[in-house]
Amino acid sequence: MSQSTEYQTEQYNLVSENLRNSDQIKINKLNTSVNRRIESERKIELDLAKNEQLETNRKKDSTNQVLVEKEIEKQQQKRANEIEKEIEKEENRKRSIISKYGENHGNLILQNKIWIGMTQEMLLESLGKPQRINTTETATLIRNQFIFIGRYVYTENGIVTTIQSR
Repeated sequence: MSQSTEYQTEQYNLVSENLRNSDQIKINKLNTSVNRRIESERKIELDLAKNEQLETNRKKDSTNQVLVEKEIEKQQQKRANEIEKEIEKEENRKRSIISKYGENHGNLILQNKIWIGMTQEMLLESLGKPQRINTTETATLIRNQFIFIGRYVYTENGIVTTIQSR
């Protein structure tokens, strides 16, 4: 082989090597670019997934808020009905006591007032159930000692005779 052919072969090999190196650099750059693009698309997909999850959570929160508000409204309505029934019950009690004992005595009973001469039934209507009742019976008399918070009330044959404050 001649020196010129060797030189040409050598030059050819160098050019081929340079081309291969140049191609490899281009491939590496292309791979880097593709990898960056893939990573960018993954980030976008993750962001979209996060946004969808946030929107789903917002919808759940909104639904839960509506349910909570409905439950609160339901409880408020229930309490309002209970209060209305209590008011109605108290109004019925007021009418019943005034009807039974007259307006003067009825209003005193409704104000939780007691007096000597009132009946035992009026006493219980006025002050409610006592903590304790002590009873003494004789041949002609039944005496009761009603113990309320802060006072003792004594009756004889169903009529209040003594009021004692502690």
